[in-house]
Amino acid sequence: MKNISKYKILSLAFLLSFGACKKEYLERQPTSIVTDDQLWKDPKLITGLLANYYNRLPTDMGLTDQAGSQWRNMADYDDAMWSGNSNDEGRNNIVNYNRDRWRLYDYGFIRDLNLAIENVDKFGTGTLTDVQKTQLKAEFRFIRAYMYFEMVKRMGGVPLITTQMIYDFGGDPIPTCKPHALKKPKCMTSSVLSWMRSRMISAIREVRAAPIYIPVWR
Repeated sequence: MKNISKYKILSLAFLLSFGACKKEYLERQPTSIVTDDQLWKDPKLITGLLANYYNRLPTDMGLTDQAGSQWRNMADYDDAMWSGNSNDEGRNNIVNYNRDRWRLYDYGFIRDLNLAIENVDKFGTGTLTDVQKTQLKAEFRFIRAYMYFEMVKRMGGVPLITTQMIYDFGGDPIPTCKPHALKKPKCMTSSVLSWMRSRMISAIREVRAAPIYIPVWR
């Protein structure tokens, strides 16, 4: 009987300690997620974010393969014959091209850029100087304008979205016939190119107007 009571006490103590551990386990801070507040307080993370956005730009040129692109693809669109690796000789005999071969409609990247432009002022005030904030926003705007150029040269006119689009849970977010804040019409190709040109020129001027270029990581 005494042994049974002892086992009951030990089992109860184990359950209570397990419950406490479980509570602590569920309240742990994530180690694989960086919040906006954490990111914009660390100059190295800010530099990494900017580098990540440059790396996400579509390209068919360069010495290394990048996500979604290969430098070898340049041989697919010109009159020169491919003379590289023998297993790529099929590039010289492309008869038909898929309709979506050049398709690019990456508004997920556009959203990330819009968010970064807004967050420079929202979270970076205590970490970045005014010169650094100006340079960062200019570079983000330049990347966004270049991304629109990459889309419009493939797709023609596309919607121009320059701010976050946040659903307020009011009604159908994408109605069939009625207008809605989240339903953006396509802009004319000429309008997108004109917008892109003005934003690129503005970004370049802002960086050049700075008294001295100060990298974020200094």
